[in-house]
Order: sequence, then C-alpha cells, then structure tokens
Amino acid sequence: MRPIIAPLFIIMLGTAWLLNTIEFYPEIDWFLTSTIAFVGIAPFALWGFDKFTFVVGSFFVIWSVLTFLRQISVITLSLELPMLVIIFGTLMLLAKILPIKSPPWVIEHSRRHRK
Repeated sequence: MRPIIAPLFIIMLGTAWLLNTIEFYPEIDWFLTSTIAFVGIAPFALWGFDKFTFVVGSFFVIWSVLTFLRQISVITLSLELPMLVIIFGTLMLLAKILPIKSPPWVIEHSRRHRK
C-alpha cells in the first residue's frame, strides 16, 4: 500500500482544491477537512491496524468529521476542542483495554530492554 500513498495524497489534494474552486458547499474548507481525514487513513494504509494506528488514525478521522460539522455550524470550536481531548483519551483507553496488537517497534523495544 505504501507505493500508492503519495499518488493518493496528490489526488486528494487536487480534489479538495477543485471542490474549493467550484464552491461545492462553500462553507467547507475541503482542503483542511480532507487533509485531516487523509492523515487519519494513512497510518492504517502504511502500517496496518495496531494500538498506535488505532489511536492516531481514528483520532484524525474523527477530527475531520468534527471539523466538517463545525464548518456547517452543527458544533462550535468551543465544543470541538474539548471533544477532541475527550476522544483522544477515550481512544488511548480503548487501545489499552481492547485486544489490539502492539506495533512492531514497541514489541522490539520491549525485547531489547528485557535483556
């Protein structure tokens, strides 16, 4: 999946630019919203599903949804920011209690420091 990340990012960038240019839902900053979503999807595409990608990837995807909702006036920034803090903590907690595998670099680090 790694070889296609850069082309997908360029496609996303061009699509966001086009949506902004044609003023498709002009209240939405498509570049911001889609970039945040892309940053959330990229860890899963690059490294698969583990505790790290679960927290980081999910956080950015949820952030893009909240940013979209803020831009269409469903929520305000004063709600979005504390919601993001709560969501980040919840994702961290879930990564600890759910049976999700640790990333390889954490496993390797643990092995080196056990000896």
